[in-house]
Amino acid sequence: MIGVRLLYDSRGWRGYTVEGHAEYAARGEDIVCAAISALAQTGVLALEKTAGIQPEVRIADGMLSCLLPCGLIREQWDRCQVVLDTIVHGLHAIADEYDAYVRIEEVESCR
Repeated sequence: MIGVRLLYDSRGWRGYTVEGHAEYAARGEDIVCAAISALAQTGVLALEKTAGIQPEVRIADGMLSCLLPCGLIREQWDRCQVVLDTIVHGLHAIADEYDAYVRIEEVESCR
């Protein structure tokens, strides 16, 4: 199962962590893993290219973590929220369709 942690605070989304494998199908044929992975990686790219910030990213086997850096100005924060809100909606849509393979947890983060 893929576990998704969506991190937020009182101002909005702070980032996300995606971890695990869906095991929906054989490696290389798993559309659930591919969809979640594509969204997670697109979020990183969109934060860099569209929002113009460098997120804190960690990647390991079966794991991607993406967090907003501290000290963003209001304009940067607002652009990041559009990107993250889009990624969150996409992740929820996949989890709704494949609920036996994806679990989403929204976690308040003080950072």
